[in-house]
Amino acid sequence: MTLTAGKFTLNAVTGQVQVLDETGRVLEALAPTATVDGAERNLKLAIGSGGSTLTATLDGGITPGAHFVAPVSKELEQVVID
Repeated sequence: MTLTAGKFTLNAVTGQVQVLDETGRVLEALAPTATVDGAERNLKLAIGSGGSTLTATLDGGITPGAHFVAPVSKELEQVVID
């Protein structure tokens, strides 16, 4: 994901990635997990480009045709460009 405004930061206590707006307000807290075929799986998260990009990689990979769910809020969708 790439933000058009704000930045991603890692919360060292919870392991969540927080999405901050320009004032530092938390818009979203993303858990380092996703649901694949009904089972919760861990994500490896990497923040880059000075906090404007987030790359998520599923531990163990994913098989073709798997049902993958990692919901985000409507507010986050408005600041993410891809």
